[in-house]
Amino acid sequence: MKYYTISVVYQAFYVIIPTISLIGNAIIVYVTIRSKSLRSNCNILIALNSAGDVLHSCSHYIMIISYNIVEDHHIYGRIFAFTCNYSHFSAHSSRL
Repeated sequence: MKYYTISVVYQAFYVIIPTISLIGNAIIVYVTIRSKSLRSNCNILIALNSAGDVLHSCSHYIMIISYNIVEDHHIYGRIFAFTCNYSHFSAHSSRL
């Protein structure tokens, strides 16, 4: 059975947009770690949320690779579930 595939334009968006997200969120995490004045509770929460978004953005690359290599495209569901749970955990753990 042939599964439906994503067009090249959508694949480009699935690479470009997560790349921008990855760079922006990584900068937020880096600046929060390096700058002592940005270590308030609110900024640490934002940095933890950005760290979860970095993991989630990385899973977009795995999704595109699985669409191009694997005919059964169910591998990315587990990865998205993990990164969404991590994002929820990072927001929850910042309250401790």
